[in-house]
Amino acid sequence: MSSSSKQALVGLGALGLFLLAVSALATFGNNSQGLRADVLSARRTEPGSEVAITISARDTEGLVQRVEVDFADGTPPAVRELVPDCAVLVADGMTQTFDFPHRFAEEGTYTVKATVLTGGCGARAEQVEAIRTIEVKPLRR
Repeated sequence: MSSSSKQALVGLGALGLFLLAVSALATFGNNSQGLRADVLSARRTEPGSEVAITISARDTEGLVQRVEVDFADGTPPAVRELVPDCAVLVADGMTQTFDFPHRFAEEGTYTVKATVLTGGCGARAEQVEAIRTIEVKPLRR
């Protein structure tokens, strides 16, 4: 085997080790992030029209126990209380989604805030907030 072939093999080996290390770090980073939540919806709607608002929550340790959504329009917050099913808990976390359809009666800009609480099944309790701004105004016709 020539010297340049040996150098190429050493270089490929080093590159392979580097990629393996990056993959391991990325996997560890994704699994150690704990609780994350997002508010998913359209950014604009018309007054009186129903807008689909979905809360997506992922926890690497526990399961969602409570979701509260404040629509910021004077209506009472929507709340879902859940009893975690420890039998479905997986080692690397689980994403759960919750739908909260809502109608904004008046024009304006509203900052929808979701508060998600997780824990149970031996996991520590965590809480996180996520927001989304929704503009409510008539469409141009």
